[in-house]
Formats: sequence, structure tokens, C-alpha cells
Amino acid sequence: MGKEVYSDVSMAKENKHYTVEEVKRHNERDDNWLMINGKVYDLSRWAKKHPGGAKILGHYAGEDATDAWTAFHNDKGYVSKFMKALYIGDVEDWDQNETEIKKDFRKLRKYVEESGLMKVNPLFYVLHLLHILALEVLAYLVVWHWEGSMAAFFVAAVLLATAQAQAGWSQHDYGHMSVFPSHKMNHIFHHIVIGHIKAASSHWWNFRHFQHHAKPNVIKKDPDVDIAFLFLIGDYIPKSWGSKKLGFMPYNFQHSYFFFLGPPLLLPIYFHVENIFFV
Repeated sequence: MGKEVYSDVSMAKENKHYTVEEVKRHNERDDNWLMINGKVYDLSRWAKKHPGGAKILGHYAGEDATDAWTAFHNDKGYVSKFMKALYIGDVEDWDQNETEIKKDFRKLRKYVEESGLMKVNPLFYVLHLLHILALEVLAYLVVWHWEGSMAAFFVAAVLLATAQAQAGWSQHDYGHMSVFPSHKMNHIFHHIVIGHIKAASSHWWNFRHFQHHAKPNVIKKDPDVDIAFLFLIGDYIPKSWGSKKLGFMPYNFQHSYFFFLGPPLLLPIYFHVENIFFV
């Protein structure tokens, strides 16, 4: 397959025009082409060098990755410089294959950006972090001052739960590189909030969450819905597992046992076990 990829790349440098159907055929890990803004890029040999990981690129092999690329890269001019070496041609029928929903979405995104709705005030996030730390400190002070009191433990639990919930959303924005113009500053604050306040791995969160946003709710690509051993969701998985007679759970009753297995297993066990591999 490697020789075929090399041969295709050589041809691309000669004619530099491909149809969408031609690009779709390059949809393997070691034969990975994708489309961004009507241009074709060959990532077959470069994917492992991708700062965001090779896995997320594999999810778009042979597909149009324009909207994902636009969403994940703030400094598009800077990123585009590194993409020149990966460029192999243009999509000749790009306009004909642009669906109405994609056109509407891109028009909406342009309106949101031009309206200034994506502009962030870093001071808000600094104050937000300070109020989280204040709630944490207040919770410990309540327990320290009224030690042994059940009421004190209850009040402290409410304060800590509020702080942890707020920290969860705060780290989410730092993790998406959407607070500060500097990637380094976003990374630092992300490490502080999720690592020191939430006691979780920032690498683990990035690995899962970026895949989720790249392919939201797509079976086998979004790790957030990869739960077939316990619950069968969507249209494809129940039919596929049923025909192959896979699984061991009484799936006909999954709506009943979800509340007994889902929440207790997800955060206290599954996420903690996963974190161990990323710390």
C-alpha cells in the first residue's frame, strides 16, 4: 500500500486535481488524504507528527475536514505555513459537493465571528478562577472552624461541589485554547485547573474531548459514545451487535439499569482508570 500512496502523490504533483470520490478512496491509516477548503493534503507519512495526535486525523481520512480544522486552529495563517509541504492538489468538484447544511453552518460561523461573539475577556476567567479557589478555601475553613459538625460537613460539601462544577467548565475553555491568545498560557491554566483542582490529566481530557468535538456522537470515533459493552445506542450499533450476537448485558432493560450502572461507573471508576494511563 505504501508504494501505491507514493505513486498517487507523484501523480498529484503533475495534475494537482482530484474529484471528491478519488480523495475518499484514501481513507486508511497509512493512506490518509483529506480535504480542507477545497485543497487536498496527504497526511499518510506525517500524521504521527501532528501536535493534536494522529488519531483525530484518522477520523477524517478521505473526508472534508474544513470545519474541524477551522474550529481547532486559532492562528490559521501560522498553521497553513506548515501545511504547504503536505499539499498535493485541489478538489475540482468542491463546490458541487458542498452540502446546504455545511454552507449554512459556515455562514453562521462567519456571522458569529464578525459580530465579535467569539471575543474573550481574559479578566473574566481570572476572576472566575479566583472565585473557585475562594469557594475551596471557604469549604475547608467551615470544616476547620466547626469541626465534627454534620451541618459543617454538609455546607462544605455544597461549597466544594459548586467549586468543582465551576472548575470543570473553566478547564474546558482553557483546554480548547479559547481564553488567551497564547497557547502556552492556555496550557498552563489548563494544567492548573484540571490537574491541581480537578485532580485529572489534561492529556487525558484533550485526547477524549478533541475527538468528541471532531466527530460528535459518531460511533467508533467519538469516545464519549463508545459504551457498547453496557449500553447500545443509535441506529447502527444495536443492529450490528444483534446480528453478530455480541455483548452480554440484558440490553432490552438498559433504560432501567442505566441509573444504577452509568453514573456510578463513569466518573468514580472508568474515568479514574483511564486517567492512570495518561498521568
